[in-house]
Amino acid sequence: MIPWPPESSLLYPLSKRAGLGRTRLQVLAKYGFLSSLDLLLVPPAAYRDRREITSLGQAEDQKEIVFVARVTGTFKGTSQKGRPWFRAEVEDGSCAATLWWFYGIPYLSQFISTGQTLVISGKIVFKDSYRSQPSLTHPEISLAEEAAANFLGVKPVYRIYPGVPLTVFKRVMAEIVAEIPQSPPVLPPEWTLEHDLPDPLELLRIIHDPPPNPGPLPHPKGSRAYRRLSTYELMFWRLLIVSEKNRRQLSRTVRKKALDLSAGEKFWQHLPFAPTPEQLRVSEEFARDLASDFPLNRLLQGEVGSGKTAVAGYVASLILAQGRQAAYLAPTDLLGRQHLEFLGPIIQKMGYTSAYLSASLTAKERREVLEALSDGRINLIIGTQSLLSDTVKFKDLGLAVIDEQQRFGVRQRLALTRKAPGLELMSMSATPIPRSLAQILYGDLDISIIKGTVPGRQVTKTVILDGSAHLEAYRQFLNFVRRGERGFIVCPRIGTDEPEDPNFLGGPDNLAELPLPETAGFPGRAEADSLFYGLPGETSKKSKPGRDLMTIEATLKELNPELRYGLLHGRQDLAHRQKVMADFKAGLLDVLVATTVIEVGVDVPGANLMLVEGADNFGLSQLHQLRGRIGRGGGQGLFLVLSSPQSGQKALARLNALAQEPDGFKLAEMDLTLRGPGEELGLKQSGWPAFKFVQLPGDLAYLPKALKLAEDLLTQLHKWPDLEKRLAALAKELSVLPESDQPSPS
Repeated sequence: MIPWPPESSLLYPLSKRAGLGRTRLQVLAKYGFLSSLDLLLVPPAAYRDRREITSLGQAEDQKEIVFVARVTGTFKGTSQKGRPWFRAEVEDGSCAATLWWFYGIPYLSQFISTGQTLVISGKIVFKDSYRSQPSLTHPEISLAEEAAANFLGVKPVYRIYPGVPLTVFKRVMAEIVAEIPQSPPVLPPEWTLEHDLPDPLELLRIIHDPPPNPGPLPHPKGSRAYRRLSTYELMFWRLLIVSEKNRRQLSRTVRKKALDLSAGEKFWQHLPFAPTPEQLRVSEEFARDLASDFPLNRLLQGEVGSGKTAVAGYVASLILAQGRQAAYLAPTDLLGRQHLEFLGPIIQKMGYTSAYLSASLTAKERREVLEALSDGRINLIIGTQSLLSDTVKFKDLGLAVIDEQQRFGVRQRLALTRKAPGLELMSMSATPIPRSLAQILYGDLDISIIKGTVPGRQVTKTVILDGSAHLEAYRQFLNFVRRGERGFIVCPRIGTDEPEDPNFLGGPDNLAELPLPETAGFPGRAEADSLFYGLPGETSKKSKPGRDLMTIEATLKELNPELRYGLLHGRQDLAHRQKVMADFKAGLLDVLVATTVIEVGVDVPGANLMLVEGADNFGLSQLHQLRGRIGRGGGQGLFLVLSSPQSGQKALARLNALAQEPDGFKLAEMDLTLRGPGEELGLKQSGWPAFKFVQLPGDLAYLPKALKLAEDLLTQLHKWPDLEKRLAALAKELSVLPESDQPSPS
């Protein structure tokens, strides 16, 4: 995420370096090391402190020591097990010691000789030592006359890459670090001088060759140099997204026409429900942007069920009334088809055409859609990532809507905006993004927030249950279903062959000892016990939970074989998933056992019940999304959260917060603090910047400084065309998408 100078020798292939043969180059390539810069971007694993020389007489058992000693004798031999060894006897005037090595013996026997003075570094051991004198095993050594130049001070400790000897790796790294001063700087020297800042390349040099300053040594990733690189990385990312925003604003076009707001009114009239005041308010914000001289570039955030899709339809109707086309990008095929089912009939009543595009279409269907798009016969196209393919051409694309924006990202936004000059861009997200994180992710977007949910939706009750008593919870869940409810059971994995998501936040703990919140509107412990564990005071039988989808389905059928069960997960083919969802929505299934494939876009008004197994595996935002899938038809939703038996106190605190807090934005802030940004972004977030140094959420503390530096550099960027060119090249690189146009996995 830093625009390194392309003419720097640090970008040359490692194959140009001496001492790295084909096998070693292959090993390094396997770890992603193709150039010298690739090696520099990985900090040392630790630092070794050789700033202070002491004497053997002052040494402490099992402690690292650096001392100067004279060699009094050398010996080599073989142990009873046939293991060769080399031993050197040394003394420094205060004490004698024995040095042992069990590898590199030919080299050591030539390098070390009696009478030499060495500087020695290693862990000293007194107990059970040879000849009752202290010993060091595999110490590092240097000739005394060479130690000041390359041995003493603060030295990096690198991880071992099997196939590349550590001595070779350290030599190569030392050569690379020595070349840094000869490389062109990343930033203009006058700018760094003005701000009293070192260049990013100088910071890399410091990380790998830190000065011997006094005081405790930090971890390399906690050093001041590393923190400054994090700030620089945030600064450059801010520069990229602001530059992109400026580029889009400069792409203003005379093709902008006056809005026909009556088209939006017609859309509202055709809705099966009246728009809420919040929907009308944010729609006006989008209409104002559409009427401005600059292209729309706004993110709509709102809770599940707040009515974002209807707002998107309103915005699309304004564009269609201008004779232009609109594209609606959905993260999954299931959600895309659901949007078509909702918006298609309304658009048709208004006199426009709509169609669907995804990788699930046949070759003939796809060809027909592409032809109709290119000649303008399709006004609104809804689809998955297939819409980003270079083969998709529009006659006059005016608007792109990105649903569940956090599942795509900046690269997809850039790809869409380059499909048409002056494209209006609307992004949406039901996953609340904390303001601090939004400044990084969506710095190029204006943000609208739609508050609340559509009228008639009740607050879903959330109950935390002890995961070790899951069978009782299943029985009571099925009791609710027998009374006429329909519900989901969500689990973190498909089968026993699939590893669990390893996101546990603590050691073993007993959930039963943690009181449920007694907040108004939520059941407390007593109510939960009466609902799910029999009468208060009854002892529940404990059992080991089976948290995979297949095991849970088998357990449910054993408990109640009369009910109708369906399975839904991402390994199933698309046609099967569509049929299962259609059957569940139509009431042909009573219980849907699923993975988080149902997290986004599933709308089954008759489903008011959900049980999440192994809830520790999910973040608060994800659990909140799942909670939003029930109670959508006006009924009282009941959200049951089963913890894991080994849940720690932190995990339980998170689940308690979920039960007490219905506000998704507040939960997102908690999630960011507790788990970092992964939950908001998704594990496969293709749009998330490929940061090398930034570590979130901790490095958000450097964001104010980074934003200030970015603002200052942007005002002076015209002075340095070379840096402008490098930033433009980096922006272009980030906007390049993979060739595959397969829909996002669900």
